[in-house]
Amino acid sequence: MSFQYLAPHLHGTAVAAQKHFEDQYGAKKFKYEVAVDPDIPLKPTLSAKLSEGYILCVEVSEKAYNNTLDTFVVECVSRCFPAKLYVVLPSTRGDPDFAANLHKAKNRGFGVIILSDTEAWAANEAVSLSLFGLRRTKIKEFPKSKREAVMKAEQTFLNGNPVKGCQSLYEELEAVTRAFATRSKDEGWWRTAHQGEAGPRVNIMVGPWAKVLKELGTFLDFKACRKKCPLIKESLIAGASVVTDPRNLTSHKPKDLKTVIQRDTKLRTWFESTGDLLKSWYEMTRPLKL
Repeated sequence: MSFQYLAPHLHGTAVAAQKHFEDQYGAKKFKYEVAVDPDIPLKPTLSAKLSEGYILCVEVSEKAYNNTLDTFVVECVSRCFPAKLYVVLPSTRGDPDFAANLHKAKNRGFGVIILSDTEAWAANEAVSLSLFGLRRTKIKEFPKSKREAVMKAEQTFLNGNPVKGCQSLYEELEAVTRAFATRSKDEGWWRTAHQGEAGPRVNIMVGPWAKVLKELGTFLDFKACRKKCPLIKESLIAGASVVTDPRNLTSHKPKDLKTVIQRDTKLRTWFESTGDLLKSWYEMTRPLKL
């Protein structure tokens, strides 16, 4: 391990940082002071591979934040590049503005770790910068009883498990659509089958979600339903039906960096659109107090 740019008094911290990320994060195949991508200018002190295809970038420094990291963050976010950036400090003594700099680091999605001979403290964990560009949820637009679940889904997404974050939102959407289908049927808002047409057969609460939505869209009497739920639209049911496909796709593990970028780009879009759809479903079903 040799460094051209790192100050000599920080070499020991860099060595300790590599061991820390090997032991605690399972990082492999370390490189030193080289760009992680030809189009991204930063040459981090250390870089390595993490599970799920993410790239670990470690900048050893005496300060938790400096302006040169902003360009790296912006480039990764705009290109959906799956890097996790950490700044590693030997202590907080060399950073008189540590509290303010830690706040800036958190707002930009990178982590800060204090790593000395006697201490290993993660002051802030990193977010994959390919996910950090996510449009944040306006949580006050959701019913109070649903806010915790929605916020947990977003936190899970941003904290490095976008698949689980998306699936959590899908589960919330599935729950409200099944509850609405049950209630609307109980209220008598489903039409009878036409002559020669097979009537609804799927078990609404346990049957395949896609089939429940198909029968809901087929048999719901929208005119009758609008007397109680004026915001009901066919597009709400169609939108939920579309979600049943990407929900299955998110389970596939990416095979390389290119696939990670493609997956995370799609996941950001899916999370945002599903959040919008879920909010519309909650607004539509508000009169039913499901």
